[in-house]
Amino acid sequence: MSNSISQKLRKTRLQKKISLDDVFVKTKISKFIIRKFELLDDNQIYLMPQSHLLKTYANFLNIKINNRVTVSYTHLRAHETREDRGCRLV
Repeated sequence: MSNSISQKLRKTRLQKKISLDDVFVKTKISKFIIRKFELLDDNQIYLMPQSHLLKTYANFLNIKINNRVTVSYTHLRAHETREDRGCRLV
């Protein structure tokens, strides 16, 4: 996890000497959510209900992030509806 989003966010914030309070004042993202962004692994971040705020936080720090999420085939199938199903040869 040497190049995770969490580590990039925290490292950049600390290098720029920006406090959690500063981030909150500028972005209106709660300190609790900011801490989560800086501690969780990438897949956990994207599964958070507040993951839409990640881009705001990254932009504030001038970090480009990849918005893609890796999920398993089983996870995708769990969200599939009858209308989503295509032809499957069994």
